[in-house]
Amino acid sequence: MLWGCGEDPRQLFETAQFEEQQHNRAHAQELYEQIIHQHPESEFAEKARQRIEAWKTENPEEGK
Repeated sequence: MLWGCGEDPRQLFETAQFEEQQHNRAHAQELYEQIIHQHPESEFAEKARQRIEAWKTENPEEGK
């Protein structure tokens, strides 16, 4: 678990979005992956998958 982050998928997603805005993509990705693994059926897991896929589209070299 990441300290300072709640287990609620909404909180995790909002924190990940904040990290993205701060150009901290590595931490944002950790949070998105945490949502996907801990809350796979939540709407936020789908949103997290979409964000990760968008990065691969924006920067194909990073997705390898």
